[in-house]
Amino acid sequence: MLLPTLSKELIMSENSKYHQLPRRRQGKFLKLVDDTSFWRLVLFGLITYVGVVMMVSSIEIVGLKCCEAQWIQRSDGKAVGVLDTIYFNFVTILTVGYGDISPNGFGKALSILEALVGVGLFAGAVSLLTVKALRPSANTIVFSRYAYYCLEEQRFMVIFLNASVSRLENCSISSYFKLGRDWTVSPAIAPPFLTTAVQTFFIDKHSVEEIDRKLVDGDCLRVCVSGNLKGSEVAASVQYKPNEILVLENRDFIASYEPFWRPDFEDPEFERMFHYRPEGVETLADKFPESRRS
Repeated sequence: MLLPTLSKELIMSENSKYHQLPRRRQGKFLKLVDDTSFWRLVLFGLITYVGVVMMVSSIEIVGLKCCEAQWIQRSDGKAVGVLDTIYFNFVTILTVGYGDISPNGFGKALSILEALVGVGLFAGAVSLLTVKALRPSANTIVFSRYAYYCLEEQRFMVIFLNASVSRLENCSISSYFKLGRDWTVSPAIAPPFLTTAVQTFFIDKHSVEEIDRKLVDGDCLRVCVSGNLKGSEVAASVQYKPNEILVLENRDFIASYEPFWRPDFEDPEFERMFHYRPEGVETLADKFPESRRS
């Protein structure tokens, strides 16, 4: 009797939720929020409110004309017009209720439904806009278009920028380099904070001889930076292929460019230096081609 029990437990373990593929990808909603501007979300909310009001108003107007059903009435006894109907539904969906126009008959059910929809829309809109306002921008951490291999130090260097107006707290910087299809995982460093200045990050040493001997197509350099920004978690990562890693003699060009430490994002010269690529410089793929070793 022991074997069937073990088999059943094994089957249950194999079919547990930890092994089930998701029906749909997660995070799509937050990605949509990130990709949509704050004011566009506000506009979408207003359009939704107006759409619901016009739909319910159309139902009430059609009911009045076709069925002769008076679903709303004015307190002064006068006939209800189109503008009165729209005004009443705006008051209802916003749950204000002035009392000058009130529902009647089937209109009571419509008003209850409309008020519930209005409360739900308001709660959803406030939550969504709060998330958008507090969620860090997708480009809080910006990486340079190129990584660099410095021949003097024989190390890779990555340039990135904290583009927010506040410093990042409790940071972590991780790097992974795949050389000869084998990953080299460098220990993460944890600076206490990162200012809004341009940052440079050196990765563990890899000799010229080692790269020349092992570098193949498909190798890459990955870097991840994370931290806290006013109570919110922010993280960004980048991957550089060998044709996106420039080979330089040293990193002296950084020290010679003062705006790196007081960046003006709108300055074309700053952008050019941030994505620094001098003419005629070789990439890692050019300097250490795999075809030379085959």
